[in-house]
Amino acid sequence: MKIQQIRRDKDEYMDLLLMADPQRDMIESYLDRSEVFVLVNGGDVCGICVVEPLKNRKCELKSIAIREKDRGKGCARYMLRHICEHYGNQCDTMYAGMCNSRRNIEFF
Repeated sequence: MKIQQIRRDKDEYMDLLLMADPQRDMIESYLDRSEVFVLVNGGDVCGICVVEPLKNRKCELKSIAIREKDRGKGCARYMLRHICEHYGNQCDTMYAGMCNSRRNIEFF
């Protein structure tokens, strides 16, 4: 598995983004000002993570999604570890801007 940062054409990953947030207009409202990372496994993109840098050494995890067939294999944890390492020197606080579903609460 490897993680790649996507710098342009972020909307090409809309199918994955819609798995985490079904409101396209909401995704479009933060996508341009956010940093996007994809998880690639065996040549296939199996996950995505979106982080919005904020002021005062803070950032917000806006979205994380793993394709259904790749869930339960540690992909999301792998992505989160990478994100925490990536932002560790830049940010003191990372917010998780997720819906309050039981599954999300248990994961985080």
